[in-house]
Amino acid sequence: MIQTGHDPFARQTIRKRTVSGDCSWCGSTNTRGKVFQYYVDADSPRGSGDIKGIFCGIGCLNSYHG
Repeated sequence: MIQTGHDPFARQTIRKRTVSGDCSWCGSTNTRGKVFQYYVDADSPRGSGDIKGIFCGIGCLNSYHG
């Protein structure tokens, strides 16, 4: 998994892994033809888990869940 962001105050990291399909928000892929499943990796097991949907980038993820 690739780390895409870290919030030291919430003690969690956002990671992504490449999957197949189309973006849940825009219905496309990124410029390299990839989409990602994002995952929250928190210090607490209760705060960890997959973020619903697959996205071409962090911008679509934030728009979809914003």
